[in-house]
Amino acid sequence: MTTRSKTRFLLACALASSTTVSAAAPATTTTTPPVAAVTAACPPTEQLGDSVIASTVTVLADGDSGAASSGSGFFIAADLVATNWHVVKGAKGLRVKRTTDTEPVAVLGVVAADLANDLAIIQLKAPATGVPLALSEVIPRRGARVFAFGSPRLLEATMSDGIVSAERDLEGAQRIQMTAAVSPGSSGGPVTDTCGHVVGIAYMKVRDSEALNFAIPAHFLVTLQGKVGEPHTPDDMERAGASTLRQVTASRLGVPAGVDPERWVQVDPVAQRFFVGIDKRELAGPDFFEHVGRRELLKKADNALPVALYAGAGVCGAASVVTCALSVPLVGALGLGLLTAPIGAVGLCASAGLGAAGFLTWQDNAAPDLPFAERHKMAEAHNEHLHKRASAAATKAAPPPARQTSKPAPGPVDPTDADADAAAANAPVGDAPPPPRATPTPPLDRPAGSEQPRMQF
Repeated sequence: MTTRSKTRFLLACALASSTTVSAAAPATTTTTPPVAAVTAACPPTEQLGDSVIASTVTVLADGDSGAASSGSGFFIAADLVATNWHVVKGAKGLRVKRTTDTEPVAVLGVVAADLANDLAIIQLKAPATGVPLALSEVIPRRGARVFAFGSPRLLEATMSDGIVSAERDLEGAQRIQMTAAVSPGSSGGPVTDTCGHVVGIAYMKVRDSEALNFAIPAHFLVTLQGKVGEPHTPDDMERAGASTLRQVTASRLGVPAGVDPERWVQVDPVAQRFFVGIDKRELAGPDFFEHVGRRELLKKADNALPVALYAGAGVCGAASVVTCALSVPLVGALGLGLLTAPIGAVGLCASAGLGAAGFLTWQDNAAPDLPFAERHKMAEAHNEHLHKRASAAATKAAPPPARQTSKPAPGPVDPTDADADAAAANAPVGDAPPPPRATPTPPLDRPAGSEQPRMQF
């Protein structure tokens, strides 16, 4: 092949390869839609913030002497605002303020409440122009971006962003863990996805921790919407739901039927703490061992010195009283009052000093420093004892089965009837047991400091 022929051959190969690549390129680009087409369904972040903030409000809870606390909320109808129950609980009056309002709008009352999930719906006295936000019953997956809106520390129109960290089961209730920041005053505000759909309601944060924030899934609010009724005061609503709240809380904590919830020990494996009762009174030190019935493990304190000090205080006090009583008649008769009165005063001071010293040196019984695992076993044994005792009491109180007074005449036995009789004999006495309670998520770690009394935003 000549040099010219080689050149023509190379040019032809180069032209053919470039034509092949350019022809294949469109097929490659059309298989993946452009990024703009994917994100076009949701508004930009700036537009999203403006639209959600327009439907977000500040909830002011008034006490006997004016505004006592504040929270956040959002419109779910023209005159209905959703918020947290603990925002309106105990309020003597409620008001709602939007960012565009100069004065708050009065609230007619609470029209629905879910005390177990810390949700409330309040009705305004006059319909507002707030646009209701759409509710989504789908919980975003871990890593999905979310936004929290509200009025933390009365800073209206606040927006924060983050991601969904996990779906948790906190005290038997389904919750969304997220990194979107919430602070006191954010409670009740909407938590939305990137399209502005409400996926949760801001609920709480774990104090002394970083980015441990929680929201209540919006599907609880969807259910509560169907229970909207007449307006009531928060106190009336709390009284009406107290019994149900106690039952639901006991069920979520796993307290068996017939067991007093105030005796049941709860375990926080993350913080390695123990609580008792529905209100979660913390058990620590000697209180724990006394509650679970292991008082023999407590080390008795040596209080011989404080007892002696208390005895000395009693003697000095008695002598002081006697001396002061004698000084009154002796003032005029013998003139000894000037001597006995100072002695009585000194005795009184000595009595007070010895009593204070005895109080300061008194020691309580010391609790042994046992590992958490051993104390956890004691708590489980205590709960098991309560369960067995309740089961025994229920069995003892159950009526005896009715006796059969007469027997039917024997006859030919049909195999089908024999199988039916055997099945009936094995059937449980009384009503069928209730179906097992479906847990939304498997039991996971519970954050430290998640008790409700510390989370009143």
